[in-house]
Amino acid sequence: MSATASTAAARPAGEAGRAARRRRKRGEAAALAFAVLVVLWTVLPIYNMVMVSLESHSDVFTDSVWPPHPSLESFWVVITQGYWYLEYFWHQFYLEYFW
Repeated sequence: MSATASTAAARPAGEAGRAARRRRKRGEAAALAFAVLVVLWTVLPIYNMVMVSLESHSDVFTDSVWPPHPSLESFWVVITQGYWYLEYFWHQFYLEYFW
């Protein structure tokens, strides 16, 4: 028995073969749709955090997708005005990697 004959015998023939291919395609489509949902579920909060960080204090509650006047002012305020965020961050960084 040749390799071609054995693979042809192993495959479902006719209507059963078409039904199996349709089930496989539907399964692949469902997996792709699920993957797209997981990617959106993961990326949208990160996008939102970046966009909110680029807005000024008065523009945070606007309903635009992109900030009208993006700036790095929020980062500058945290770095220069002595908020506890950076002190806490560096303390945790030290404890995590050097303690």
